[in-house]
Amino acid sequence: ADYDGLSILTKRDYDRHLREIETLWGEAPVAEITTVDAQRAIDSLQSAPTVARYFRAVLSRLIGFGIPRGYSTHNVA
Repeated sequence: ADYDGLSILTKRDYDRHLREIETLWGEAPVAEITTVDAQRAIDSLQSAPTVARYFRAVLSRLIGFGIPRGYSTHNVA
């Protein structure tokens, strides 16, 4: 429901990063993603610091959404 309330541009940016997250981790259980994994993905975007920060924010929000739903016990982002 929160996603539906986002602006078109924000949805576009979220979608970009969600696709990247899917490419990186696919069907891997969220609980198996480590802080090192997350940081490696963020560091891969170091040539564009703003993009890297946004990627981290999307990843953090996604993992945070899953914590109370049992997908992970902590936020590695």
